[in-house]
Amino acid sequence: MGIDAERQLYYNMYYMKRRSVMTVRLGPEEERLLQRAMLRLEKSRSEVVREAIAHYAEQCLRRDGMPAADRLGQWLGVLDSHGMDLSERTGSKFKKLLKERHESGPR
Repeated sequence: MGIDAERQLYYNMYYMKRRSVMTVRLGPEEERLLQRAMLRLEKSRSEVVREAIAHYAEQCLRRDGMPAADRLGQWLGVLDSHGMDLSERTGSKFKKLLKERHESGPR
């Protein structure tokens, strides 16, 4: 037994009405940025805001459970040390540093 077109339309409209509505107050700068994004993306205000919230929430949730190396991964190896090779032999350098601190006693 299939669902006829009228019933399908009714259910779609019913569920659309049940979406939550939120009021957000924007300052002049946020409003300007929102308008620019709407024009560039050719999307409605609601679409841009929904996508922005989804993106922000994903970033926050992803960041919470990630180790620092993963959060900083995009920056590792990007900077130029001008030939100092700072990332070479880091394990042995760290071991030497710990040994020196241990031998020097408590601070």
